[in-house]
Amino acid sequence: MPEFASPKDLRKWLAGKPDDWAQAIAARIALRGFPVAFTVMDLPDVRLDLVRKQGLILQSWRAIFISWAARKYPAHEMTASAAASAASAADALYSASAAAYAASAASASAAAADAASDASDASDAAASAAAAASAANAADTHGVADAVWSAVSADCAWLEQNREDGRLIDQRLWLIDVRSDERYLANLPLWMRAPLDAIAKDNFARETSWKLIHDWYRAILPNTRHAEPRSLFGESADIAIATQPDEFWTVTEARSADRIMDEVAEIVEGKARRKPDRTIAAFIIDFLESREEPATIEEIRQAFISADYRVIDKTMRGELSRLAMAGRIERVRTGVYAAVHTSEVHQPPSAVKQGTGPIFAGVAGELARVPSFPSANEHENTTLHKLHERIKKRLDSLLRGLGNARGRYSQLDDVLSDYRSAIACDEISALDIDDLWISGAGLIAQARSFAALDPSKQVTEPLEPQLQALLGEIARLHGALVMGFAKGRELAEKSGIPLLTAEEFRKLFEYERSIVRWMLESDQFAMSDRVRSLFEEVDRLLVMTSESSEHLATIGYPIIRNLIIFGANALGAAERIAGRLALVGLPVNLAVVGMLAFFRDNLSSIMGFSSSVPELRAYLEYHLTRLEIEWQEASRKKNS
Repeated sequence: MPEFASPKDLRKWLAGKPDDWAQAIAARIALRGFPVAFTVMDLPDVRLDLVRKQGLILQSWRAIFISWAARKYPAHEMTASAAASAASAADALYSASAAAYAASAASASAAAADAASDASDASDAAASAAAAASAANAADTHGVADAVWSAVSADCAWLEQNREDGRLIDQRLWLIDVRSDERYLANLPLWMRAPLDAIAKDNFARETSWKLIHDWYRAILPNTRHAEPRSLFGESADIAIATQPDEFWTVTEARSADRIMDEVAEIVEGKARRKPDRTIAAFIIDFLESREEPATIEEIRQAFISADYRVIDKTMRGELSRLAMAGRIERVRTGVYAAVHTSEVHQPPSAVKQGTGPIFAGVAGELARVPSFPSANEHENTTLHKLHERIKKRLDSLLRGLGNARGRYSQLDDVLSDYRSAIACDEISALDIDDLWISGAGLIAQARSFAALDPSKQVTEPLEPQLQALLGEIARLHGALVMGFAKGRELAEKSGIPLLTAEEFRKLFEYERSIVRWMLESDQFAMSDRVRSLFEEVDRLLVMTSESSEHLATIGYPIIRNLIIFGANALGAAERIAGRLALVGLPVNLAVVGMLAFFRDNLSSIMGFSSSVPELRAYLEYHLTRLEIEWQEASRKKNS
């Protein structure tokens, strides 16, 4: 039987395995940890009131229910839409629980649910495996590592033995005996039994529709030793619940969590009217196309009622906004919509990819940078090895020669320290070419500056001739080294900067300098140490050297371009995440606030910079327009 003790072990084992293996493992990990979500009911009301507690349990159950249903009924091709809804619920729960009681068991349960929904939406085996490993790691924070990993190992062994069947989601939740006491019939660990027993006795889950959650879970984990798991509600109701839109699950003053659970009960009991075959979007488009004139929201609502189509008002309004933003219908004015001719329908512009230069990514809520290492062939290049060693020796000689005088050359000292950090590794295979390139640009700028220094006109003290010669030699050696790497040649020769006039270069330089200063001075944007170091080096180049604005703008261009592209691609996600986190009435997390603040505070510079990349500017304008429409819609609802 495979044995694991960490997410790394699981990820390695899942490599090359079918996607649905990782997805089923992730869903089952989240299911095992779900009862811990009930512990929110034990928190004092002054810490978390009843409304928030109910909201957390509701969103936790929703996330886990959907990830379970997506694996149980894959033939219905509901995985993509269901996983998207699960992600909304899981993000809301995770952020809310972390805000309410960081590091508690319930927030770990939420993290496992989040990872499980990510696995359901994964498009390849590697992504699925990473999500499953994350789910296992989150569940492990309950402090019961042995039980968690033993259960995962048993799941993997079952998959190996039942390759043709593969219906792991239908098997008993714990394939090994985890009771710790043979007197118990139900096979579940003690840490999980306590919250389940407590909620079963609570009036909260005995006399209201909330009982459905407990009963659904006990059908999956029966209260007898050998009973098989089953669906309590049946396939039809399971799919109907799992595919409800975000708006259905949104808790508002007018629609409480209690009411939402009552509506879930109506679905289970078959009391809700059946929806027509058409989707909400298709119904709206067909209705508008059947009219010769625009329709108000009230007229559209009455059309749904006349067609006996049960739709939540907020869902309808949200669909109208999405269709208008996608260009599939026209917003004539506030609250009035019309059909558009097929030829007028436009698709959103394609996402712009980051080009040559440092590649940015979001990691653990921070702006991070992907390292850029030499290729395998370059590892064996003896010339590059010799250049690397010679530079390190010459740099040590220069720093020893400067000695106590380093304090008189503070800018040079900062540049040499940055360069030393970039070049300090023992093997060239560990060199980060992006780091080497940007720190080397500062080194070259200092060498040029001291070579052109005129003591009669400038107050800067010149270097001793032998030290200046050594600095110039290091700069030349650096040029030879960085040009020996394919990535270095791309950065030096094909940074992607367009042909611009001198005045356009000057403006580009000013945009870059403004954006870099904001990145370093703002306290609203979380970034890794590696990214902060990068912007500090760029800042020294843009602010503290006498190079021409054209040369400096060329150096900064690929960095700022990739930063803005990363931000542009995150705008759509920021809009989506902001909506998710509002599900339980808590503020948007700092990572999203930081990205939105970045665009808000630097919009003029960002759009000015993006003028040099037409496809980037079009992409930005599209997503900024979407956010503006959403903001207007939210403001209208708030004021109505």
